[in-house]
Amino acid sequence: MTFLPLERMLTRVEADRADSDIALFSALMYLGEMTAKLTVSGLVAAIEDDRDRSRYAVLHKLVRADGIGSWAETIDEMLQGPTSQHLLTAARMEQRELTERSGAGTWQYEAISMMNQCLRLVDHSAETTPAKPDMRRWFQDFARLRNKTRGHGATPTDLLSQICPLLEQSIKSFGANHNLLNEIGYTSTATCRESSA
Repeated sequence: MTFLPLERMLTRVEADRADSDIALFSALMYLGEMTAKLTVSGLVAAIEDDRDRSRYAVLHKLVRADGIGSWAETIDEMLQGPTSQHLLTAARMEQRELTERSGAGTWQYEAISMMNQCLRLVDHSAETTPAKPDMRRWFQDFARLRNKTRGHGATPTDLLSQICPLLEQSIKSFGANHNLLNEIGYTSTATCRESSA
């Protein structure tokens, strides 16, 4: 099973790779945003109906979101806030993969560490990756990277040349290993695109 919008996004990444680092960076940022939003959307779908209308509250916030930072805040709320108690039992593994603190040698740490390296290349005041972060950090760092680059002025091309390989590996590590994204065929789509490139 392949998820057509994701396949199209990966095709765009490959096309823009042949164009320039600026185009590739832009396509990777769109891929990262799609990855983040697919994850958040999948978790929203796993919120049970309750009398406090938790799912509605989350959807209300997302519909009015003014940037990817709001999506990062929402995933925090769904994973560890009051809404987390209304996640379906079937979504507990996905929740655990995103909230479990993971050290070096795990896919979570790899994805977070590379995203953090990207952020630190454009924001020297950014903190380094803690020894055992959880995946919520990936969403926060991605939102900050987006705001520091696409949101606030042009990033020099030589810097984008350093960022692109790290950014791509971070996004693909997350997509290839998180159970929720595997359910929509992220792994098979990415593998298909890599073998045809």
